[in-house]
Amino acid sequence: MKCIPSFLAGIGLAIGLLACGNEHNFVINQVPASGARVKILHAIPDGPAVDVFVNDAKVNGPSLAFYTGYPDREYLALTPGAATLKIATPASATVAGQPVLTANATFEADKYYTVAATGTAAAPVAVIINDDLRIPDASKAYVRVINLLPGGPGVDLAIGTGTPLVSNVAYKAASDFVGITPANSSAPLTLQVRSAGTTTLLGTAVTNFTAFAGRKYTILVRGIAGKTGTQAPAVNTYTTL
Repeated sequence: MKCIPSFLAGIGLAIGLLACGNEHNFVINQVPASGARVKILHAIPDGPAVDVFVNDAKVNGPSLAFYTGYPDREYLALTPGAATLKIATPASATVAGQPVLTANATFEADKYYTVAATGTAAAPVAVIINDDLRIPDASKAYVRVINLLPGGPGVDLAIGTGTPLVSNVAYKAASDFVGITPANSSAPLTLQVRSAGTTTLLGTAVTNFTAFAGRKYTILVRGIAGKTGTQAPAVNTYTTL
């Protein structure tokens, strides 16, 4: 398990749709051919809509609400090296944008990162996650879990009621990708994210989950522990590769 020190949210549910063929291959189609690649997530459940800035230059189009992100499918290509990342409320002709969170990071060439803003509006924090897109075994599908549940426990990820695939992933951390047997729509999987070491589900189980060979998927735990409604703990999935 990787513990992540520190930034930005949510990848829209459209990302959860599986892309097929090379025309949708994130790695092959990433332009330019070299550079650091970054995906931005807004995971502050009670936070405002935000714009994203890299070295003071706005990089997104429409502002990002909770559990939306940028880019939708691929990765933002950045010049390798040190960067200052900032999320701020949208500016208007009469109102200046207000900073929500600022973080400094160093990105390496030809590496992929997920940058997530998490925590709460009162105490936002930055999480930078290394996205290892290598496929050790092309006959396998791969899953990982990211814990962005402030105030919550460590989490386990399991297929159905089985033994956890990964265990006790702490808040602001991501597990390694774990290989699983692929599953298509005729025999989909059910995934459970549980409070570590227990059978207590966080959010609801993910049903009808399909996983294709040579692909990588992220299971994201979001919300705020103890909250209800739109801020309640929830589990979503998206295709990482």
